[in-house]
Amino acid sequence: MTVTPAAITIDIVVYPGFKAMEAVGPMSVFEYANLHLQRRGHPPGYDVRIASCQAGPVRSDTLMSLDATKALDPLALPDNAIIVGARHIREALADSAAIIAWVAAVAPRIKALTALCSGAFFLAAAGVLDGRRATTHWSVAERLQAEYPAIEVDADAIFLRSGNVWTSAGVTAGIDLALALVEEDYGRDLALEVATEMVVYLKRPGGQSQFSAHLLSERTTRPTANCKTGSSSTWTRSSPWRNWRSAR
Repeated sequence: MTVTPAAITIDIVVYPGFKAMEAVGPMSVFEYANLHLQRRGHPPGYDVRIASCQAGPVRSDTLMSLDATKALDPLALPDNAIIVGARHIREALADSAAIIAWVAAVAPRIKALTALCSGAFFLAAAGVLDGRRATTHWSVAERLQAEYPAIEVDADAIFLRSGNVWTSAGVTAGIDLALALVEEDYGRDLALEVATEMVVYLKRPGGQSQFSAHLLSERTTRPTANCKTGSSSTWTRSSPWRNWRSAR
């Protein structure tokens, strides 16, 4: 008799003001992974839920809200809890302090803990990152290091793993980390299929520094267009992926 393996349970932990992209991006990765597994004749590999301090709609940093179907409970643990970041992390830590307490309570027992972007501050405040390497969004990396000197902060990493704890850089880096989880759980081929369908790198080149304020402040060559003739000149822009060309 063939035993069907249980799906990996993942709780995406949100709170008022969370970054919508950081929840939806990884959620989409796991959904595409399930679709590709089903195409291979396998059952879904992930059981994903939205969790928060209490069940119900949770407003993001955009017009979108997500419906938390699960309240955080130290006795009902997923295999992996993914805590997303916020634009205003200080306020989020104060307003959602129950998440810090929950992390501290479950850290010794949960299989994996993951923090995306400034979500790392929840793990840091719970003491989970002490003695570990971790990353976060480049704009708050110095603050994370200053406030929690026991952490070895790598401000350039896209994502890092330290034991059963994962951390990532900001916003779209959550997709990179989620793809790494799929690769670890179900192999490189499946992760590559998901990345291909989502039109993203399986492993993007370079680190966060290519997107930092230093590059944003560099002079960028812009296209020059003739409004009367409709013609435009060739131009390039600093990018980790490509040179852009405008068409005549």
